[in-house]
Amino acid sequence: MVEVEAEKAVASREAELRKEVEMMKASTRMEKLKGLYARQQAANAECYAKKREVKGLMALGQAQGAYPRFLLDTIGGNYAAMRDFLMIHNGMFQQVAQINDDAMCGLQPKISI
Repeated sequence: MVEVEAEKAVASREAELRKEVEMMKASTRMEKLKGLYARQQAANAECYAKKREVKGLMALGQAQGAYPRFLLDTIGGNYAAMRDFLMIHNGMFQQVAQINDDAMCGLQPKISI
């Protein structure tokens, strides 16, 4: 009778220990899943941000492409006139003159007549 009770006590203790082990395993799995979920959420947020950035860049590209098309249509498709206008408007001739001036200053030419 004592042996049976001892076996039952041992079996009961083993069951408790198995239950504790299973609870610890479940807790560990839960923590891993929480970590995976957090990483997935971060990846989703990054993906969403990239998609928004791409949409913004696409909108910017379309807007920048509309301006030259509008200019070209306005001047009747004359590409040379549009090119000249853009060069004047963006100060290209002034930049070329400044670059040439800087280059000439460095040469220190000696001109005699």
